[in-house]
Amino acid sequence: MKKSKHQGREVDPKMPKLNVLITGAGGTNGMNVLKALEGKGYNLISGDADELSVGLYMTKRRYIFPKASDVGFIPAVMQVCKFEKIDIIIPTHSADILALSEFTEGFKELGLRMCLSRQEVYILTENKVICSKVLKEMGIYAPKLFDKKVKFPAIVKPISSTGTKNTHRVNNQEELEFHFKDKERMFASEFIEGQEYTIDGLSDLKGKVIATLPITRIEAKGGLCTKGRTIKDKELSDLSKKIAEKFEMVGCWNIQFIRNKKGTYCIDINNRFPSGGLPLAVASGLNMPDLMIKMLMGEKVKVKLEYGLTLLRYWSGIIIDKNHEVIK
Repeated sequence: MKKSKHQGREVDPKMPKLNVLITGAGGTNGMNVLKALEGKGYNLISGDADELSVGLYMTKRRYIFPKASDVGFIPAVMQVCKFEKIDIIIPTHSADILALSEFTEGFKELGLRMCLSRQEVYILTENKVICSKVLKEMGIYAPKLFDKKVKFPAIVKPISSTGTKNTHRVNNQEELEFHFKDKERMFASEFIEGQEYTIDGLSDLKGKVIATLPITRIEAKGGLCTKGRTIKDKELSDLSKKIAEKFEMVGCWNIQFIRNKKGTYCIDINNRFPSGGLPLAVASGLNMPDLMIKMLMGEKVKVKLEYGLTLLRYWSGIIIDKNHEVIK
């Protein structure tokens, strides 16, 4: 039987299941990752800063961590990894990813693997102003950044951000002044109208793109895709591959575009799981969490995509008793 070395031990069907720690389990990404890995043969352990995070109750073993910004976060994660004999860590929250990415090589020496980019990649992709400038240098359309005079309607958002938090469309000077209070941390850009798309993608451990999956955003609420459909689109796939490899992103990523008569504009770059569309990606053959684990195990991965699938998102819930045991 052919065996592959993984984190100081050999992996084959006779050996115990891999222990996988999912941090940020209470967020949309965390819950989607846990769902994507159900039934895949891993021992899943969840962690979050909030004891009432839904994702914690999707696993038998769960831990409460300090927030990623707390100095105690890394030591707490390390303690759990040692106790649970963790093989692989999958951070799903942006703050967790940023904190853990600083220690990728150090963790690897301890037998822990993470499919993460270099920390500076996350810092770069979260800085929307710098991203816009890099895109323009690449010859890719991006919304125009306003310096002094703003043309309405416009978009106001934080320079460093994830998702759509504190992102606003402003239609006049009064609205601009209301939302544009911290000029050192905010910026204004051109409002682009057209059809929105998200391209979910996966790159190998060296940053080479393995697969791209374009998705038409039919409906979105709070930045999350609530209705979307997978499509074949060579231009979007080629553009997203070019961007992902330019930014040297490793593992999962998603890039957003708006297309209209003037062209195809890149409006956002994220080196993390797609918050709204991961279930659709998994159903379409791009199970990013599982594929990332397989790459870390040294396996060669192949992706066969299915197009024309549609995501219809809905709310659900978990009921726990006073002892925090799941009853429904």
